[in-house]
Amino acid sequence: MEPQGTTVYTGEARHMLDDKNRLTIPSGWRSSAGVGAAFLAVPQTDDAGNHFIAVLTPAKVAAIHANAAQIPISNIKARQALTRFFSRSQDFSYDKQGRAAITPEHCQHAGITREAVLVGAMDNFFIYSPETWERICKPEGDDNAILSQLGI
Repeated sequence: MEPQGTTVYTGEARHMLDDKNRLTIPSGWRSSAGVGAAFLAVPQTDDAGNHFIAVLTPAKVAAIHANAAQIPISNIKARQALTRFFSRSQDFSYDKQGRAAITPEHCQHAGITREAVLVGAMDNFFIYSPETWERICKPEGDDNAILSQLGI
């Protein structure tokens, strides 16, 4: 049972980008975040070189904000790392129809041209091109062994 107000991001959805580069967020994933809530899209590359977009939820965005506020202005290296992180990231929200605009730069990074695959990852979700998702959704080894190590 999920705590009240907490969305668990599960499943997979395929949606087409519209003419304004908007992508529909699955309705179940919008349940606890109201229209206008700030998500954060972060371009990522995994160890195998697959490019995708990680989407951090409003709760994660708030946690990052709280952590960033604790970094002293005198910690130049930490501030620069944070600046680099946010320079590549893009905040977004969804409209009343559940559509969120994805930047052309993020689409290019992830190889998304028209269709995107949104994949739940419990406390956040990822956006992949269909080709990238097809490659990585197949287990390379024994998922049960890995899940067992995680206590699942």
